[in-house]
Amino acid sequence: MSANEKQRRNCEDSPSPRPSPVKGRGFRALVRVFHSALPAKKPPLFYKWRCVIIVPLQIQTTPRCGDQIIMSDIPTLRRILAQSHTIAVVGLSADWFRPSYFAAKYMITHGYTVIPVNPRYAEILGQKSYKSLRDIPAEIAGKIDIVDCFRKTEDIMPIAEDAIAIGAKVLWQQIGVLNHEAGEKASAAGLDTIMDRCVKIEHGRLFGGLNWCGVNTGVISAKRPH
Repeated sequence: MSANEKQRRNCEDSPSPRPSPVKGRGFRALVRVFHSALPAKKPPLFYKWRCVIIVPLQIQTTPRCGDQIIMSDIPTLRRILAQSHTIAVVGLSADWFRPSYFAAKYMITHGYTVIPVNPRYAEILGQKSYKSLRDIPAEIAGKIDIVDCFRKTEDIMPIAEDAIAIGAKVLWQQIGVLNHEAGEKASAAGLDTIMDRCVKIEHGRLFGGLNWCGVNTGVISAKRPH
């Protein structure tokens, strides 16, 4: 038996070596597994990086209410927030840890007038609180631009009717609130309708300079915010 045949037989009889354990967890371990699966020899046109990370993009569509388009595009949001000065916040809480309190305080800080609408309180954030939109005096109600709704979806229709009655310009339903019937009714009455959006987040995204803090606002524009 030749030396080459003996060496080949010894290799066939010996057990195959176990793969080295993958150290680490999560993404790094996945990269190691992917890297180890690649061929040892690089093909002629082999890129320097051996791992490609695919990040899914969130495609945002414009919701519709029947034949009425519920406006939520960037130009419309920018126009509404730039032209509005007074916001009636329905469901505003006096508890500092509630999202409605955060949003209202932020908007006050940025120069907006906030009118609380909540029958549970007499005053919130130094402003008189009203039981409903219809309880607001006419001289104040006539200045309301946005009715911001921090209420459940099923409670929005009466608020939309009140917003139409006092002559508000915008019916704004907060994140997670999507009453399409109320939005359609407000749109038919001539109001701009925003659904499933936070007024604080949108203002910070379009005017507050969140991008300077490293936050990806998803806005690509050559226009400077004013």
